[in-house]
Amino acid sequence: MKFEISEYIATLPDGEEYFICRCFGKDDTDIWKIKKDCYTINIDGEFEYESLPSNRTEDYLKNNRFSLEKAKEILLKIETEK
Repeated sequence: MKFEISEYIATLPDGEEYFICRCFGKDDTDIWKIKKDCYTINIDGEFEYESLPSNRTEDYLKNNRFSLEKAKEILLKIETEK
């Protein structure tokens, strides 16, 4: 049996919650997205609507999928800007 973490919940001091969810890249490597409702947060810390998988472009994936460390870094930046 193997247990793996596939999602983290990040709660900012004001109580706002974001989810860091594991996805799989084309080569089956772990990549992560930051999700809130039906939006993801891109590399610039901006919300982008997350369309159905068949409608996601390469640019969208490049800007909205990260290493776990980068996802945490983006959320820390959002926290300090609030």
